[in-house]
Amino acid sequence: MFWAAFWYSKHTELATIPSDPVSARGGVSVYQYIKVLEEYIPTILETNTFFIYNNVRVYTAILVQEWFAKRDINIIDHLPFSPDINPIKNLWKILKAKIIELYPELITINDNNATRQFLIRAVKEV
Repeated sequence: MFWAAFWYSKHTELATIPSDPVSARGGVSVYQYIKVLEEYIPTILETNTFFIYNNVRVYTAILVQEWFAKRDINIIDHLPFSPDINPIKNLWKILKAKIIELYPELITINDNNATRQFLIRAVKEV
């Protein structure tokens, strides 16, 4: 999974969050996500600010909510298809289009570790 955040004129680096084979469905765990938050959020947000994210289950976990609360970062509640998320969805759409433009072979190559590493390099390049 890729993750990034932006706030006014600031933005984080693009983070790659690997799947956790011991998580419930083999996806990203809450603990991995919190590590990313600890590394990247202090670079762009200050206390008593607001944070918006889409409703991916790991983002809405109780431990994540507690992490934000301890740092006085307010979460903006919204519906899953809220227009508030449009900037985020639009950025991901632009990123995907640029990756496919530069690396069209990613559409048809096999899903394996080498492909994932290639995709990570492509995303970071774009």
